[in-house]
Amino acid sequence: MLVMVLGLFATTRGQFSLSRNYSGQTACLYVAEAAIADAIQELRQNAGWNAGFNGKPMQNSPGQYWVTFNTTGPPYSNLQSVNNMGNSAAAANYRSPTGVPARSVSLVVRARVGTTERVVEVILCRGGDLELNHAMLAEQGIAMQGDVLIDGIAGLSDATRVNANVHTNVSGALANTVTWSGLPTESALVDGRVTSTSTNPSAINMGAAVLGGSQYGVPPARFPSVDIPGTISSKSAAPAPAINMGGATLLPSGDYYVAGNLTVPGDLELNGANLYVNGDLTVVGSISGDGSVFVQDETTFSGDANITGLPDQGIALFSEGSVTLNGFDGNNYLSTLAATDPVLAADWANAQAVLADFDAHFKANTIATLGSGVDPARVTRVEMQKALTNFGGAPGHLGQSNLAGKLASQIALKPAGPTRDFMVKKFTWVSDMFKGGGTHYGGDSNAITQWQLTGNPGALLDSVADMNRVDLWGSVSTIYTRIGFDRLGTSYFQGAVYTNGDFTASNELVIVGGLMVRGGVSLNNGIQLTYVRDMFEPGGVFSNGGPIGVAAWMSR
Repeated sequence: MLVMVLGLFATTRGQFSLSRNYSGQTACLYVAEAAIADAIQELRQNAGWNAGFNGKPMQNSPGQYWVTFNTTGPPYSNLQSVNNMGNSAAAANYRSPTGVPARSVSLVVRARVGTTERVVEVILCRGGDLELNHAMLAEQGIAMQGDVLIDGIAGLSDATRVNANVHTNVSGALANTVTWSGLPTESALVDGRVTSTSTNPSAINMGAAVLGGSQYGVPPARFPSVDIPGTISSKSAAPAPAINMGGATLLPSGDYYVAGNLTVPGDLELNGANLYVNGDLTVVGSISGDGSVFVQDETTFSGDANITGLPDQGIALFSEGSVTLNGFDGNNYLSTLAATDPVLAADWANAQAVLADFDAHFKANTIATLGSGVDPARVTRVEMQKALTNFGGAPGHLGQSNLAGKLASQIALKPAGPTRDFMVKKFTWVSDMFKGGGTHYGGDSNAITQWQLTGNPGALLDSVADMNRVDLWGSVSTIYTRIGFDRLGTSYFQGAVYTNGDFTASNELVIVGGLMVRGGVSLNNGIQLTYVRDMFEPGGVFSNGGPIGVAAWMSR
């Protein structure tokens, strides 16, 4: 009997110990989660925060926590955190030389309750809660009109196809929550799925090609909660930006605050800058570069004449009010000019023909054939470059030479106006893109370095192909397949948009990024939306802005 009693006591004591250990581990997890929330708050105030916590006690419950940052470099301990929020490249931690993604924090928390300890590790980044698995996600209806193309790529340096899905959270049994309409000569294509939360069988009325199929009655997609007004208010002590009233405004790295409406008369280019506008933002030109923009009210801007294709560049735009992105309807402008200018009409027609042939030639070949000095594909490629830019030597493809340069010069003589200025920039950009690295930049490597430093893809195709830079071919493909050879008046926006209002894009635009719209979406007259998956992953463009959140829980 005594043996049985002792055995029962030992079993009960063991079960009690296991229960107590489980309870202690659970309590430690709560403490660790409180520490993560505390660290996020510190990082929101100062993205470079690395002071950590040294046994900080919980306020209303037992427990304390520690966070220690490595600020000196290797060696790294598995109890050390690393703040890499300010860098566009991955950093080292105890896991690997690239264990901390770009623009993120590897946070290691040691939590204690009584005698029980637990270590928790997470990756934090801006936009950590802003994962977007759709090219376009809307809370209200989506209406598309005219030529529309929605596709997706893995990244700006990786042209691998990914699904470009479209979804609306419109609930109930409403019809026509996603629609497309167009003339017989117009078309639309979605390289992904189109879905709606509405249970009406007529919720999706596309009349267009949807490669992934369509489905109604799909559960709503989750929208993150972004406190745009609070974020703007927290930056009210930042200096005001210096606006160039006679040209482009360049904002260097740092925070800038505007107390009220802001109008930028030309282009707005960010170089690692974060702009906070406590009112409306109106940019007469484009918004480009690398950084974030937070707007309290309405946002209006135009497309850019070029696209950089740089994987670490793009704008993260957060607008509490509606966003309007305007193109210049450049093709209609060119048609009007051509009707009264036969020389310009001929050059424009020839340029379109050469570019169409180039498009087919580019897609039918590889870097190996386009770059090989003896391959006929390279010879043909160079002939096409001669036709489009000032390449030197005899005329090129179709007996033409420097067509883009000629068109830029001819259009510059026309009456002044925003569309004229845009088209001059556009044809100048096209001319630069087809130049030779050796002829115009003193060497192919110089042209590549210029692109990497400034985003100007002058001679990029020629240089990357001739040097067989396979590692850069993805970026070349991203740029050259989105010029819009059949629509030379197309403008561009490279970045991602989050708005709590509506989103409208009109008149020959290519959007390279993605859309999160809490209102409705309207796409009109020649819109291409290319979803870039990498922009929404840790270290992507959306890491330029948005709330700091947990991007991943790491196994310990």
